Amino acid sequence: MGNPVLRLFSIGLPVFALFALLLVACSNESPVPFEEPDGGSGDSDSDSDGDGDSDTDGDGDSDGDTDTDADTDTDTDTDTDTDSDVDCGEGVLLWGMCWFLGAAGQDCYEVCIAHGGYADATSQYVGTESQGGSLAECEQIFVALGYAGEVSAGYRDDELGLGCHRWSDGGLWWLEEYPDFDPDDSHGGAEIACGCLP
Repeated sequence: MGNPVLRLFSIGLPVFALFALLLVACSNESPVPFEEPDGGSGDSDSDSDGDGDSDTDGDGDSDGDTDTDADTDTDTDTDTDTDSDVDCGEGVLLWGMCWFLGAAGQDCYEVCIAHGGYADATSQYVGTESQGGSLAECEQIFVALGYAGEVSAGYRDDELGLGCHRWSDGGLWWLEEYPDFDPDDSHGGAEIACGCLP
Protein backbone atom coordinates (compact mmCIF):
# COMPACT_ATOMS: atom_id res chain seq x y z
CA MET A 1 0.00 0.00 0.00
CA GLY A 2 2.89 2.36 0.76
CA ASN A 3 3.29 5.39 2.94
CA PRO A 4 0.22 7.73 2.48
CA VAL A 5 2.35 10.82 3.20
CA LEU A 6 4.84 9.94 0.45
CA ARG A 7 1.97 9.12 -1.93
CA LEU A 8 0.30 12.50 -1.25
CA PHE A 9 3.68 14.22 -1.70
CA SER A 10 4.33 12.43 -5.03
CA ILE A 11 0.90 13.52 -6.35
CA GLY A 12 0.88 17.01 -4.83
CA LEU A 13 4.37 18.10 -5.99
CA PRO A 14 3.72 17.76 -9.75
CA VAL A 15 0.33 19.46 -9.36
CA PHE A 16 1.91 22.31 -7.40
CA ALA A 17 4.70 22.69 -10.02
CA LEU A 18 2.17 22.79 -12.87
CA PHE A 19 0.05 25.33 -10.96
CA ALA A 20 3.14 27.51 -10.44
CA LEU A 21 3.95 27.33 -14.17
CA LEU A 22 0.38 28.38 -15.01
CA LEU A 23 0.65 31.39 -12.71
CA VAL A 24 3.87 32.48 -14.41
CA ALA A 25 2.38 31.93 -17.87
CA CYS A 26 -0.73 33.96 -17.10
CA SER A 27 1.16 36.84 -15.54
CA ASN A 28 1.49 39.93 -17.76
CA GLU A 29 4.89 40.65 -16.27
CA SER A 30 6.42 37.24 -16.92
CA PRO A 31 10.03 37.61 -18.08
CA VAL A 32 10.21 33.97 -19.13
CA PRO A 33 7.92 32.55 -21.83
CA PHE A 34 5.84 29.54 -20.88
CA GLU A 35 6.89 26.21 -22.31
CA GLU A 36 4.29 23.50 -22.48
CA PRO A 37 5.25 20.29 -20.65
CA ASP A 38 6.04 17.21 -22.72
CA GLY A 39 3.24 15.11 -24.15
CA GLY A 40 0.13 17.18 -24.07
CA SER A 41 -1.96 20.25 -24.09
CA GLY A 42 -0.80 21.49 -20.72
CA ASP A 43 -4.01 20.54 -18.86
CA SER A 44 -3.70 21.38 -15.20
CA ASP A 45 -6.41 18.95 -14.12
CA SER A 46 -6.00 18.07 -10.48
CA ASP A 47 -6.77 14.96 -8.51
CA SER A 48 -9.18 16.14 -5.81
CA ASP A 49 -9.99 12.73 -4.31
CA GLY A 50 -6.45 11.32 -4.03
CA ASP A 51 -7.30 8.20 -6.02
CA GLY A 52 -4.68 8.78 -8.72
CA ASP A 53 -7.30 9.71 -11.33
CA SER A 54 -6.20 13.13 -12.52
CA ASP A 55 -8.82 13.53 -15.23
CA THR A 56 -11.50 15.59 -13.50
CA ASP A 57 -11.54 17.95 -16.46
CA GLY A 58 -11.49 21.20 -14.61
CA ASP A 59 -9.55 22.16 -17.69
CA GLY A 60 -7.11 24.88 -16.80
CA ASP A 61 -5.38 24.54 -20.15
CA SER A 62 -2.53 26.89 -20.80
CA ASP A 63 -2.95 26.35 -24.52
CA GLY A 64 -6.14 28.41 -24.82
CA ASP A 65 -6.29 31.67 -26.71
CA THR A 66 -3.64 33.43 -24.68
CA ASP A 67 -0.30 33.30 -26.45
CA THR A 68 2.21 32.21 -23.87
CA ASP A 69 4.77 30.59 -26.14
CA ALA A 70 8.18 31.97 -26.99
CA ASP A 71 7.08 34.41 -29.69
CA THR A 72 9.01 37.30 -28.17
CA ASP A 73 11.36 38.60 -30.85
CA THR A 74 14.85 38.54 -29.44
CA ASP A 75 16.56 38.31 -32.82
CA THR A 76 19.17 40.88 -33.71
CA ASP A 77 18.26 42.68 -36.90
CA THR A 78 21.31 42.23 -39.10
CA ASP A 79 19.87 44.66 -41.65
CA THR A 80 19.82 47.53 -39.20
CA ASP A 81 21.11 50.67 -40.84
CA THR A 82 24.00 51.76 -38.63
CA ASP A 83 23.64 55.27 -40.08
CA SER A 84 20.05 55.59 -38.90
CA ASP A 85 21.06 58.20 -36.31
CA VAL A 86 22.55 60.46 -39.00
CA ASP A 87 20.55 63.64 -39.53
CA CYS A 88 20.81 64.87 -43.10
CA GLY A 89 18.49 67.79 -42.51
CA GLU A 90 16.71 68.48 -45.80
CA GLY A 91 18.79 65.85 -47.58
CA VAL A 92 18.37 62.07 -47.69
CA LEU A 93 20.62 59.29 -46.41
CA LEU A 94 21.74 56.74 -49.00
CA TRP A 95 24.88 54.57 -49.03
CA GLY A 96 26.28 56.33 -45.97
CA MET A 97 26.10 59.79 -47.53
CA CYS A 98 23.67 62.69 -47.28
CA TRP A 99 22.30 63.56 -50.72
CA PHE A 100 21.12 67.01 -51.77
CA LEU A 101 19.95 68.53 -55.03
CA GLY A 102 21.91 71.72 -55.57
CA ALA A 103 20.46 74.95 -56.86
CA ALA A 104 20.89 75.74 -60.55
CA GLY A 105 24.48 76.78 -61.22
CA GLN A 106 25.96 75.21 -58.05
CA ASP A 107 28.73 72.62 -58.18
CA CYS A 108 28.90 69.83 -55.59
CA TYR A 109 31.60 71.50 -53.52
CA GLU A 110 29.33 74.53 -53.14
CA VAL A 111 26.32 72.34 -52.31
CA CYS A 112 28.19 70.33 -49.68
CA ILE A 113 30.07 73.16 -47.97
CA ALA A 114 27.06 73.70 -45.69
CA HIS A 115 26.47 69.95 -45.24
CA GLY A 116 29.70 68.48 -43.88
CA GLY A 117 31.75 68.60 -47.07
CA TYR A 118 31.80 66.75 -50.35
CA ALA A 119 31.94 62.92 -50.21
CA ASP A 120 34.51 61.52 -52.64
CA ALA A 121 32.43 58.35 -53.13
CA THR A 122 29.73 60.41 -54.94
CA SER A 123 31.10 59.56 -58.38
CA GLN A 124 30.59 55.84 -57.70
CA TYR A 125 26.83 56.49 -57.77
CA VAL A 126 26.26 59.47 -60.08
CA GLY A 127 29.31 59.19 -62.32
CA THR A 128 29.56 57.53 -65.71
CA GLU A 129 29.59 53.74 -66.04
CA SER A 130 33.40 53.77 -66.05
CA GLN A 131 33.29 55.61 -62.69
CA GLY A 132 30.90 53.04 -61.23
CA GLY A 133 27.68 55.03 -61.55
CA SER A 134 24.44 53.67 -62.98
CA LEU A 135 21.03 54.77 -64.21
CA ALA A 136 19.37 52.73 -61.44
CA GLU A 137 21.34 54.52 -58.72
CA CYS A 138 20.60 57.93 -60.23
CA GLU A 139 16.89 57.02 -60.28
CA GLN A 140 17.09 55.89 -56.65
CA ILE A 141 18.62 59.22 -55.62
CA PHE A 142 15.94 61.21 -57.44
CA VAL A 143 13.13 59.14 -55.92
CA ALA A 144 14.61 59.61 -52.44
CA LEU A 145 14.83 63.36 -53.07
CA GLY A 146 11.17 63.44 -54.13
CA TYR A 147 11.51 63.48 -57.92
CA ALA A 148 9.77 60.39 -59.24
CA GLY A 149 10.05 60.34 -62.98
CA GLU A 150 11.92 58.75 -65.85
CA VAL A 151 15.65 59.40 -65.83
CA SER A 152 17.22 59.61 -69.29
CA ALA A 153 20.75 58.44 -70.01
CA GLY A 154 22.73 60.83 -72.19
CA TYR A 155 25.99 62.65 -72.80
CA ARG A 156 27.26 66.22 -73.22
CA ASP A 157 29.51 67.77 -75.88
CA ASP A 158 30.65 70.66 -73.66
CA GLU A 159 32.83 68.53 -71.34
CA LEU A 160 30.74 69.38 -68.27
CA GLY A 161 30.56 66.27 -66.06
CA LEU A 162 27.23 66.96 -64.37
CA GLY A 163 26.49 63.33 -63.52
CA CYS A 164 22.97 62.87 -62.18
CA HIS A 165 21.13 66.16 -62.59
CA ARG A 166 17.77 67.86 -63.07
CA TRP A 167 17.53 70.22 -66.02
CA SER A 168 15.68 73.54 -65.92
CA ASP A 169 12.77 72.07 -67.92
CA GLY A 170 12.26 69.39 -65.22
CA GLY A 171 13.97 66.60 -67.16
CA LEU A 172 16.03 64.12 -65.13
CA TRP A 173 19.38 63.11 -66.60
CA TRP A 174 22.34 60.83 -66.01
CA LEU A 175 25.52 61.10 -68.10
CA GLU A 176 26.19 57.50 -69.02
CA GLU A 177 29.44 57.54 -71.01
CA TYR A 178 30.98 61.01 -71.01
CA PRO A 179 32.08 63.33 -69.75
CA ASP A 180 33.04 61.83 -66.39
CA PHE A 181 31.37 63.32 -63.34
CA ASP A 182 33.37 66.23 -61.87
CA PRO A 183 32.29 67.84 -58.58
CA ASP A 184 33.77 71.16 -59.79
CA ASP A 185 31.48 71.33 -62.82
CA SER A 186 28.20 73.23 -62.90
CA HIS A 187 25.77 74.77 -65.39
CA GLY A 188 23.19 77.52 -64.97
CA GLY A 189 20.45 75.19 -66.17
CA ALA A 190 21.35 72.13 -64.03
CA GLU A 191 20.56 71.14 -60.47
CA ILE A 192 23.12 68.47 -59.60
CA ALA A 193 22.62 65.54 -57.20
CA CYS A 194 25.51 65.70 -54.73
CA GLY A 195 26.64 63.30 -52.03
CA CYS A 196 27.89 65.03 -48.89
CA LEU A 197 29.61 63.72 -45.78
CA PRO A 198 27.17 62.79 -43.00
